[in-house]
Amino acid sequence: MHPIIVIRIKRITDNEKLKAFVDIAVGEITINGVRLMFDPAGGGYWPGLPQQPYKDKSGNQKFAPIVEVSEGLKKQIKEAIVKEYNQN
Repeated sequence: MHPIIVIRIKRITDNEKLKAFVDIAVGEITINGVRLMFDPAGGGYWPGLPQQPYKDKSGNQKFAPIVEVSEGLKKQIKEAIVKEYNQN
């Protein structure tokens, strides 16, 4: 288990679902642009890891993950980000 360090939080105040962009460090890896998302219907917070947009064969915009992590690590990332977000 690697410690999750929140490097920077840039709060977004004019969006119901997107609450912040966050830069984190997981061990020796830095992940910039993690989105802290919130479900106002009661789903709580979740981290949106960076994605790259692309168009499929039909011309529809899709998103491919830039970083993929296990569900366990994603939970740790969420807990670290939400804790820091709520403290500041």
